[in-house]
Amino acid sequence: MKNVFFILFLIVNLYSDNENFESKEWVGNYSFEDQIMLDKENYRGHIQDLNISMCKNNICNVRFESYRTYGVKGDKDSEGANICLIEVEDKAMNLQILSSKEAVLKLATNDKSKKCSANIIKTDKGFKFTKPEINANECANILIDYGCGEGTDPYWDGEFIRKDK
Repeated sequence: MKNVFFILFLIVNLYSDNENFESKEWVGNYSFEDQIMLDKENYRGHIQDLNISMCKNNICNVRFESYRTYGVKGDKDSEGANICLIEVEDKAMNLQILSSKEAVLKLATNDKSKKCSANIIKTDKGFKFTKPEINANECANILIDYGCGEGTDPYWDGEFIRKDK
């Protein structure tokens, strides 16, 4: 009987060590930035930060911050920004770790018929979305429901670079 308990103990410890390893692979600060000149004078920029922290049972807390800037070069009066901020305390966004290389970023919704989740894969520099077109429009609409400005949803085609490695 002691052998059975010992084997169970080893299995539980092996699983939890593996889970901790995978969690550690994902925890960190990730950022995406771009600035595009639309023509000679008009520009558009996008700055996004994802902070993945405190994981338990392969579910991690996520803080999301996004700024969409726009304006006319050299004209301070034309500058503006749309902003989105989802704090960890909001419990609105989380990361479900599938492995050390794959995870699912999820946004909670009050309306269960709406879903916002996207698969992501680890890259050498950070992570990127694997099939960004699947839920991009639905997720953008849900973020607007959270009070986020237009165009502040995650940049589905870009690579988020890890800043703290």
